[in-house]
This record gives sequence, C-alpha cells and structure tokens, in this order.
Amino acid sequence: MTDRRQSQRAERVVNLAADVKTLRPSAGALSGLSSAMNSLKSKIARAAQNAVAVIIKNQANQYYFYGELDNLPNAIIQAVDNSGTATACVGRLEQFIKADGFVMEGLDDAKANKMQTLAGLVDDTAASVSYFDGYAWRLIFNAAGDIAKLYSLPIKGLRRERDGFKFNPLFGEFGKQETETVFYPEYDPERTPEERRKLIAEQVLKYGKQLGEVLYVFRKGLGRYYDVYPVPRYYSSIEDVISDGKISQLDLRNITQGFRTPVIISTGPIDDQNQDEDGKTAQDYFDEQLQAFTGEDASPMLHLKGSTEEFKPTVTTINVAEILDQTDRASDRIAKRVARIFEVPDVLIGIAKEGQLGNVQEVKNQMALFALTVYKKQDLIKQGFDLIKDKLKLEGLPLNPDFTLSTLKPFDLIPDAVIANLTPEEQKELFEINLEASQPVTLPGAPIQGSERNDALANLTGRQLQGIQRVVRKFNKEELTYDQAAQLLISGFAMTEEQVGAWLVTKDEEL
Repeated sequence: MTDRRQSQRAERVVNLAADVKTLRPSAGALSGLSSAMNSLKSKIARAAQNAVAVIIKNQANQYYFYGELDNLPNAIIQAVDNSGTATACVGRLEQFIKADGFVMEGLDDAKANKMQTLAGLVDDTAASVSYFDGYAWRLIFNAAGDIAKLYSLPIKGLRRERDGFKFNPLFGEFGKQETETVFYPEYDPERTPEERRKLIAEQVLKYGKQLGEVLYVFRKGLGRYYDVYPVPRYYSSIEDVISDGKISQLDLRNITQGFRTPVIISTGPIDDQNQDEDGKTAQDYFDEQLQAFTGEDASPMLHLKGSTEEFKPTVTTINVAEILDQTDRASDRIAKRVARIFEVPDVLIGIAKEGQLGNVQEVKNQMALFALTVYKKQDLIKQGFDLIKDKLKLEGLPLNPDFTLSTLKPFDLIPDAVIANLTPEEQKELFEINLEASQPVTLPGAPIQGSERNDALANLTGRQLQGIQRVVRKFNKEELTYDQAAQLLISGFAMTEEQVGAWLVTKDEEL
C-alpha cells in the first residue's frame, strides 16, 4: 500500500463516515438509501486498515526505497503538520527532549559548526527524534582525521545506497533535480586517518569541497528493512493523525458556510439543451441559483421555480445541530487517540479539562510513563555523541564532555488552572513535597529565628530540597504566582512567611 494511497484512503474514510452518519433525509426522500448506506459501510470497513510502512530494496544498485513511492518521510511530516494535535504533541516532545540543555556546564556553548552551537544542534536533533525516532548528522573532519564540525541533516532527504547515502533536499517531492543529489559515505569509526584523507580528496575532486560522512542513528524496528530507515511507532495509526486534520478542515468549511443547514433538492427534468438569447439553458440558471446559495458570502435564501406543479422542486433539510454535535465528539475522540499514539499525556497539550483528571495517582502514572518516553529519546541523542566522543575536536568543547541532557519534570508543566483544582494534600503528593524525614540534608543558610532553628529546613531530604527548588523555579518562570508558591512552601515545608520571602526573590529584587 503506497503512502499516497494511504492518505487518500484515510480521507475517504472520513468522508464516507460523514456520509453514513450525517445524511438522515426524511422517509421517501431518496429511494434505496438503506442499501446505499450498507454499501458505504462495507467500503469503510475495507478502507479502515492500519498503515504499514513498506521499505523496498533494489537488488541491482542496493538502493532502498523509503516507502513504495520513496516519499514515506514526506507523507509523515505532512500528516503531522496538518494535525493540530499531532503538532502539539511533537512540540511537547521537543521541549522535554531539549529541556535545559546539557547537564555539563559550558557544553551548550561549544561550536558545532561556524553558525551553530551544540545547543542549536540539539534543537534540530530533538525535532527529528520527535517526528521519526531518529536523526542524521553530517561530520566534517580536519587533517588529523578528527571531527571538527557537526551539521544536522533532514532525514526526509536521505536515501540509503550501498555503503552510504544519497542526499537531495527534495527527495520524495515534485521538482527534484538529480544534479543536486550528492553521496555521503556512512561514518565508520574504524576508518584510519589515511583512508579518511583519501576519501576527502575524492570528494573535493568530485564536488569541489569536503562533504564529510553521515552518522545515522535511529530506533530500529522488527519489520522488513526496519533496520535501514526509522519508522515512528505512531505510524501504524497515522489515519488518526490524518483524521484530526480533516476534522479541522470540516470545522473550517462549516464556519465559511455560516453553519448552513445541509439540504437535498429534488427536481424533475431540467432543460440543458435549449439556449436563450444569452446563451444559457434552464440548467445553467438553476446551477447559478444553487451557486449563489453556497460559499462564504452566499445568499441566506433560495428561490426555486418548477415549470409545472408536477415538477415543483422539493427541499429536504438535514439536522445541522446533529452534524455539529457528531463533529465535536469525533474531534475530542480523535485528538485523544492522537495524543495516546504519541505517548503524550492529554493534560500537557490542553485536551483534559479541569476537574476531569481523575485521581492524583493516575496523573502521576501518566507523567511517569511520559518521562520514560522522553528519557529514551534523550538517550538516543546521547548515543550519537558517545559514538563520536573520542573524535570530537569542536571549538570550545570542554575536556571529558558528558553529553547527558537535563530533564524536565512533566508535572511541572501542568496548567495552573488544573493545579488550583487540587486540594493542598493532592498538590503536595503530586509535587512530592511531603515532610517525611529520610536521609536528612542540612540546607546551607537555613534561617534561625531567635535561638530556635527551623528543624523542617535544617534537616531536609534530598527530594524535599528538590521540591523547594522546583517551586522556586516555577515562581521565577512566572508559572506560579507569589501567593501560589508561598502556599506550597508554607504547607509543604512549614516555612514561615519570612523564610518564604527569602526564597521567592525576583531578579529585580536581587539587583
């Protein structure tokens, strides 16, 4: 099944489903409607099949087609970009993968290439990992055979052939020029400096410059040739992503048409042969009347005349309220399915409503699973850096670099309106700021009032200290108001108002 046929099939599913569910004309308006609906249902059953990514190998030149039409990554990007829910999921994944950059101090500012720092490279890489569970880097070498520059390459422009990759930015798209296609050898960590210098000389002779080598890292699957190209796990439900975009188009159509009630117009024969002095037939005038009744600037009324009483047009209306209600329900249902296949909790992309999150434990479980998803994607990026770590000679790179990425706590980004819906006990449980003492850690500079120490602050556990820092960080980012942050610190850590004031200090107050 080709990618284009997949997209067309999913579109037919949405359109056919709309026909079956929303067309409810009055009895006798259309003969044979029941049998037609049954036929439509059978077509939907045949069309609604899960997508399967097909990767084909050309045995003659060992070229691998990325999809039957060699445009699978392009189709994936288009489907995601046309879906508001999928785009929100990808955005959240990118945000959590990048987090606050590398844990190691100074590593973000190292130069990946002339125009980009390592932090910028990770931005591009996180986007690729969010879409494809994989990424590609172009490695440029110095005379000693060490890596002097790193560039991100878009996966949609790479196709594997023999021991390397063809690259063209328009692979899988119309207008691709073969003259723009270049060949990158795959990175081989065991290639000697002499072999690498010879390879660079060949590239300079052919292309006028060094192209370098490509490091291709992705999570391999178990399907046929799924160790050649990355296929994101959500692709098996790509129809849900496409349907989400089609629902938005349906809403736009309803808006532009002013939520007009759909109608079925029945007439007798209309003359489409005999023209008047203006060169128009009766059918032409009838079509013009109907055209004036459609579109964004359509007339609010329609007047139809029959040539005789027998052939007087009849108009059957369809309940638009029911159609809109079904659209709303389908929109929520499909959006939740899209969030699920991307493994992003509903609440992080604004789907879950206030007061409908269930118990705190359920929220924590969802966030914990999302954190595991993010950790796996971050580890994929770290694997790439670790593979080339010994060869990296980038400008500003610290000694013995550790390419571990920082992490964000998923529940730190739960909307404030949702947090406000929780009781103080639920907030403390969710933010893990209970006062149980274990492995106490003395907080430097813990306030002392008079001759008495605040034992709650003097003997904090490591987790409790992290809890305080988390609340302060959210306050500094203006994700919590002063009163909200103060309530959490007072109820969670038994702080006094004076101690709260010492912790919740804005940058302007510090200056």
